[in-house]
Amino acid sequence: MSKVRVLYINHSALVNGGEASLLELVGNLDKERFEPIVVIPPAFGTRAPRMRRMLSELGVRTLPMPLIRFRRTHNPLALLGYLFNVVTVSLRLAGLISSEKIDLVHSNSTTAHIYGSTAAWLARVPSVWHCRDLVDLGWLGRWLCRRSTAAIGISNTVAAHLERYAVNPDNVVTISNGVAVDLEPPPSATHVRRKLGIRDDAFLVVMIAQMVPWKNHAQFIDAAAKVGAENDKAVFVVIGDDMFEDHLGYRQKLESQAARLGLSGKMKFVGYREDVGELLSCADLLVHPAAKEPFGRVVAEAMARSKPVVAVNSAGPADIVIDGETGFLVACDDAGAMARAILSLAGDSKLRAAMGDAGRKRAVAMFGAVRVAREVEAQYDKLQEAQVRDACVAFVVDTFPSIYETFIAREILAMREQGMKVRVYALKGNASEAVHPESMSLMPDACRGDGMSLSEKWGAVAIWVLTRPGRLVNMLALILVRIATSPVAGLRMLRYLPMAVGLARDARARGVTRMHGHFAFVPADVAMMMARGLGVEYSLSVHAWDIYTQSPDEIWPRLEAASLILACTEHGRDHLLTLFPGMLDDRLVLARHGVDLREFPARDGNACEPGAILAVGRLVEKKGFNHLIDACKQLSDRGIDYSCTIAGDGPLRTDLQRQAAEHGLSALVQFPGELAQHEIRGLYEKAMVFVVPSVVGADGDMDGVPNVLIEALAIGVPVVGSSVAAIPEVIEDGVTGSLVPAGDAVAIADSLERLLMEPASAEMLIEGGRRRIAAEFDATANAARLVSLFSRRAPTVAARPETDRGS
Repeated sequence: MSKVRVLYINHSALVNGGEASLLELVGNLDKERFEPIVVIPPAFGTRAPRMRRMLSELGVRTLPMPLIRFRRTHNPLALLGYLFNVVTVSLRLAGLISSEKIDLVHSNSTTAHIYGSTAAWLARVPSVWHCRDLVDLGWLGRWLCRRSTAAIGISNTVAAHLERYAVNPDNVVTISNGVAVDLEPPPSATHVRRKLGIRDDAFLVVMIAQMVPWKNHAQFIDAAAKVGAENDKAVFVVIGDDMFEDHLGYRQKLESQAARLGLSGKMKFVGYREDVGELLSCADLLVHPAAKEPFGRVVAEAMARSKPVVAVNSAGPADIVIDGETGFLVACDDAGAMARAILSLAGDSKLRAAMGDAGRKRAVAMFGAVRVAREVEAQYDKLQEAQVRDACVAFVVDTFPSIYETFIAREILAMREQGMKVRVYALKGNASEAVHPESMSLMPDACRGDGMSLSEKWGAVAIWVLTRPGRLVNMLALILVRIATSPVAGLRMLRYLPMAVGLARDARARGVTRMHGHFAFVPADVAMMMARGLGVEYSLSVHAWDIYTQSPDEIWPRLEAASLILACTEHGRDHLLTLFPGMLDDRLVLARHGVDLREFPARDGNACEPGAILAVGRLVEKKGFNHLIDACKQLSDRGIDYSCTIAGDGPLRTDLQRQAAEHGLSALVQFPGELAQHEIRGLYEKAMVFVVPSVVGADGDMDGVPNVLIEALAIGVPVVGSSVAAIPEVIEDGVTGSLVPAGDAVAIADSLERLLMEPASAEMLIEGGRRRIAAEFDATANAARLVSLFSRRAPTVAARPETDRGS
């Protein structure tokens, strides 16, 4: 199954707390299931390249984009500049989402989500707002929440804050930041302390935070002064800087406060450090005085290193610290209480150790980066499941039900079983009385164009003239372009226009999100018109005759407009790549048909009738049944006892019956006509050999992988098949069946004789054939891939190169 591609958007190239959490997240994602790509601004300055370097070390691809950090302003020119940047960058991101086939967008912070939510909305993919802020956003918060498929708050306080803006609070979830808990042994505390000029026996208290006022350094300095007055071994280190230079002079103000309170020799301001982990490891205690802290990543990091914490009893830290167990929570702006908590820990080494151990256990259990990554992945899974539930694919087919296209019905049933809504639109019904059970179960819900009266069709057109004229003009424009390049095909589309409008109205009422045509012929044209009318994506499946018998100029318009093209065989895919080199990009995907192995369990070989040969298919030239009849004549001449059944109907039935009669085989070769699935199943149970004698027809038509070939192998019937077109993709000679040259009656007879007369050879092929079907043609597994393809955003459609293909 293909990986889910997640585009992470981060508005800063510097590594702060939010970026550290993002690095932990993408570094611990299950890379077997998810592929992260990170967008960050271009790197400037000495610190900026660090983010890109760290992502590269994690094996994560980064892409530059001119994201900016917004500052509050009333300057109209500045506001206009911000708006221009958001619009242009969001458009570029939307294009990136399309070209990179991104499945969901994850915005790392509010600023990033201004870009990410807009781009995801334009590209029609889910978006996750990872909110790391406690800022009153007003109307912007409501707008961002409405653009979010899901919102993650990094603490209960942040999640409650988000719920104020959310239309559906159920879309808001709390997931804590993740921190590393499997830590390398730290350098000796003595070594680290000496680098900072701190005595070995000092009681080291650290504060780690950006140098911004809301982190409340002032309370820490006040508390430190009170502690220093009673404990002469206490030393204080303030780590952090004003990364964005928003508060010039703030550090000098704090240093002046410390000097005024007599802390000049006891408090060090060391600025930005990349060795924060080492500094925490050599500390005795972390203090975190911020009252409006969304989470407090450094608090969890300190606990992971078995350090007790003193923090204010507010917001994120109140979710992390258990008061009296892993540290102390004190009142906001109460420097005295903070000092008393520090002093109690300074004077009791056993208490420090107990709180450190408890903090370590809590950090491992609650905030481990791997655990948090799994929680985020679970949210991604929910979004993917919701996409499947919300998606509704309309299959447009020529005829329904069709006794020769059971693979379509099976695909639909398997996709529905996996939660995807699929609707069938048929241009006409089938006159045959034989209907397979798969199709019968879909018939009540299928919509047929030939079941609509002329008044219904033209009435639908009249309604769209009044209510959706723009969509109707889009459909007409599509037709006019086709008329200009291919008058016959264009006029045929014009004839189908009223039907397409009528079917599109039904599709709109049922919430169809994608139109998918089966066969690159009229169903594709109708699906394309319906997609234009509905403003949804159009895709198609190509099979055999539709790509082998038509000219490239007839095929191309149906491929050109498709956002996704499914080929059921490698031979068909390679044929298109040869016809249109460099023009299909990665829109062309191999998507095999299959059978439900639960419905085709291995048969009891004892039920076989001696000498029973079976073939099933339309009685047309490409099926090669005339060569099978010639092979049967060979078997009779060799004195082999057998009986042959050729089930199906078609224009060559009379000719084939005449051929059998001329060979004197009327009693041995039977033509029972079209049969329902249960009747064919009965023939499989009795057959000793199944034959697929396909050839290339005079018009170039040839088989893909016949559905009956897959069924026969699945149920355990040894198979003889022609080495033509895609049949060798299923039959590997001597492993999964017997492969013979196309049209070679003698070779067919030789293989039939061997399999009829040598049961051991047949048994070996039966085992190999069933393994091949289970590996590549299991309907459930293949439908899961279709569900993934249909529910994700397709890549950008390539423009047609200027090429003269001739007539």
